[in-house]
Amino acid sequence: PWWVSVVVAGIAYVFFKWVFPGLAGQSVFLKVMAQAFQGNAGLVSCLFLIPAPIAFFNSSRRRKLLDSQTGIESIRAMSWQSFELLVGEAFRRQGYGVEERGGSAADGGVDLVLRKDGKTTVTQCKRWREVQVGVQPVRELFGIMHAEKADTAIFVSSGTYTADAVEFARGQPIRLIDGDELADMVAAIQEERLIEGHLAEALAPARGAPQAAQSCSACGSSMVRRVAKRGRNAGQPFLGCSKYPRCKGTRPI
Repeated sequence: PWWVSVVVAGIAYVFFKWVFPGLAGQSVFLKVMAQAFQGNAGLVSCLFLIPAPIAFFNSSRRRKLLDSQTGIESIRAMSWQSFELLVGEAFRRQGYGVEERGGSAADGGVDLVLRKDGKTTVTQCKRWREVQVGVQPVRELFGIMHAEKADTAIFVSSGTYTADAVEFARGQPIRLIDGDELADMVAAIQEERLIEGHLAEALAPARGAPQAAQSCSACGSSMVRRVAKRGRNAGQPFLGCSKYPRCKGTRPI
């Protein structure tokens, strides 16, 4: 995260400005070094800030990538590199720590390593429009899971799985996510962000204000009753556009 660079830069400044000179003791060599670093503490700490804008840009890119998806077709239309970033961001939004290893390895390689609640999950991502994932890649991921000493494994595909692959995964610590489930996952995350970002105000209209017309202010389509499933407004009813996820308009009930 970009803010880690800021924290490290602050710690480095305090260390080289005040802590290091106090640790130099009677050593002439250390005293010379301490004086040099003390006089340039600001410059040295700035070196730790270099990764911050890069990390911020990458984080923003991943957020926009997920928020811009409109369904399974848009997911299948992206490149395999973007597909891996999308999957990583989807799990990151669910509270996982995500390590991106890249997807250039052959079948059975690890694209993402997920960490949550003390457990490690190896993940492979395959952006295939029509091809079904057979049992062999799932077997290979199972072997990689043991080699990595991971607790579980997840195989994410934009397509579907063969019956043999599903049967092999049954009873094993392997989760198979097909294209439809991934699209639903992305839509749920988008809805959660929408609720947290905009619905709080909508759920508290001015007292005495007339009930808004039950049509979407964004596209004019009809509204349907929904209930927030996640976030701080979980359980609260609201009106959502019937064209969701293409349109994310909401109204209070």
